[in-house]
Amino acid sequence: MECDICKVSTQLGDCTLHSVKGHHVKVRSSGGRVIGLGTIHGNVDILTSGESAVDIKKLQGTTMNVSTEHGSMKVKAIYAEFSSISSCTGRVELGLVHGGATVRNESGETVIDGSNGVLKVSSHTGLIDVYVGEGGSADIQSQQGAVSVRVPSSVRAGLELCGSSVDISPEVAFHQTEKLQAPGQTTVTGFVNGDSADQPQVRARSTGPVKLRTQSWFESLKLTS
Repeated sequence: MECDICKVSTQLGDCTLHSVKGHHVKVRSSGGRVIGLGTIHGNVDILTSGESAVDIKKLQGTTMNVSTEHGSMKVKAIYAEFSSISSCTGRVELGLVHGGATVRNESGETVIDGSNGVLKVSSHTGLIDVYVGEGGSADIQSQQGAVSVRVPSSVRAGLELCGSSVDISPEVAFHQTEKLQAPGQTTVTGFVNGDSADQPQVRARSTGPVKLRTQSWFESLKLTS
């Protein structure tokens, strides 16, 4: 389907989109699932309420806005200048995220298996697991949930990790510049694979545990397949 403005609305039934291309694509669902089997092109705005879930293969365009209330969300690939992703309690699972993105999940689990732009992730109680690729920066905050950060072994980045405990895997080529400890909180700063003024920054903060480990690009592809 191809048109300038595409609007789809359902209440109870599932909505299956095989391939959609438009300047603006707007989808609303208050009961059924929103399924994208092909690529959805355009400035995309998908909003579901209740238990309605989102399962999409690929989004491509300038701006993306995808939101669920209690339903899960799975998007295998996003190619956009900026994306806004949110949920109240649903699990959010994103594959490759190209471009800037803001992800907010109140209490559901958030998993992002690839990011190469400016990424901001926040949650109140939900667990956060994020892969930050080469050239990508990330600001990750969970008030109470655990945070896990994965990076390629060759990544060059500044790091600031803060949590009830900070666990950095031995295979990470991490050079620590400062470590601060207070009751129930540890803050570690430094850099990976050399320090430079223009390198991206990866920051992760939580009152729960924070972990950093390496993951190869090939492993990240296997996870999103």
